[in-house]
Amino acid sequence: MTKKISWLWIIIGVAAILFVLKGKGFIGAITGTETIARSFSTTKAVPGSTFQLTYTVNGATPKWVATIQDNVTGGCLFPNSDTKTKTLMISEDGNTKTITITAPAIEANCVFRGLYQFPNSTQKVFSQQTVSICSDACTTTNTKQCSGTSAYQTCGNYDADSCLEWSSVTACPSGQTCSGSGVCATPCTNECSTSGSKQCSSTTGYQTCGNYDSDSCLEWSTATICSSGQTCSGAGVCACTTQSSSKCHTDMNIGWFNSCNAYELVKETCQGGTDTVTGQIIRACSTSTNTCCATRSDTDCNNQISTPELLSCGTEWTNNNRQTTELLGVGAIWINSP
Repeated sequence: MTKKISWLWIIIGVAAILFVLKGKGFIGAITGTETIARSFSTTKAVPGSTFQLTYTVNGATPKWVATIQDNVTGGCLFPNSDTKTKTLMISEDGNTKTITITAPAIEANCVFRGLYQFPNSTQKVFSQQTVSICSDACTTTNTKQCSGTSAYQTCGNYDADSCLEWSSVTACPSGQTCSGSGVCATPCTNECSTSGSKQCSSTTGYQTCGNYDSDSCLEWSTATICSSGQTCSGAGVCACTTQSSSKCHTDMNIGWFNSCNAYELVKETCQGGTDTVTGQIIRACSTSTNTCCATRSDTDCNNQISTPELLSCGTEWTNNNRQTTELLGVGAIWINSP
């Protein structure tokens, strides 16, 4: 009875204010097209939290006044800790008015119903609006999780509120099990243990560990061939073989080359000195045989040579007397009798 008397005095007071304001010319002409929109800061709120309700006046003349009556069910409360509120909006205070709503401590649906009125105009009804009081059980729609080893659940909104929850359990197809992020697959065994690791498939190729088929297990990829000249060893590493071959590096020496044909170091120095008269190189590397060979000319043979010298690849000759044995050409000698 006390509440009814209080609301009666409020209504009488508002009416009196409207009468005085209109009498002083404060309130402009009412056309009947003025409206008030009601909006919320969220469509769902966590239990025990607060959110904002805003009333916005549209289409009113420069000076106006309006009364609002609103109520809510579902456990939410207006600032006066009540499920009902009555408020007055005046143009001097601006076209919007925001109040704080307190959500209940349990999950619920708060439904707002109300009406408003401008002077000399009929009452208008707010559209019914609902704010869900709930917490999301999952974060992203359509994501999955396993429910045991043979079923899964999908994230979505499956009830009357606007929050996300896990669906009922869906069984995996016969013969499949659930693993990871709710994926059903036929049981399998990993062929390798670490994705990205490698092994040699032969001396010239390697394989990489990964998932290359429809199941969830790891297996070895098809073979990848090493680059030209390389061989595979150890943990699937392709590399050039050191000192794989030897051949002429310059006209002065024989060098070691790896299997990728890159020069590494000197194997044998061919230069044995120079002719004391002509200054010509006595020995050099033959590109036809990749060995050290003689390169003396006829004029070189006029010098006295007392030690064995290389005549051609693999053949030595002795010149104890320059008038008896001399170089005729590569691979041959001739006799010059005194």
